[in-house]
Amino acid sequence: MASSNFDNQQTMAFFKNFELKVFLNELYAKFFDTDVMSASAQVAFYFSFAFFPLLLFLVTLFGMVLESTDELRGQLYQYLAQIMPGSAYT
Repeated sequence: MASSNFDNQQTMAFFKNFELKVFLNELYAKFFDTDVMSASAQVAFYFSFAFFPLLLFLVTLFGMVLESTDELRGQLYQYLAQIMPGSAYT
């Protein structure tokens, strides 16, 4: 129990000395030093290239699975009929 009080005292001391303005200034500087915007743009760009082959693979896989089982295909069509608008389903 003594270590719990010690941890709470350390936590309270940290927040007592915590300066939000200094933290935000350092965060802002670190944000531009590490070039977060370029890294996020790169991730989005490569995700867009990886997403469409994944969809193609999944469509092919579902086509192979659904071709072999009529019951599963019927259940999938019933589910799609419930969630899709009528004009898009027919």
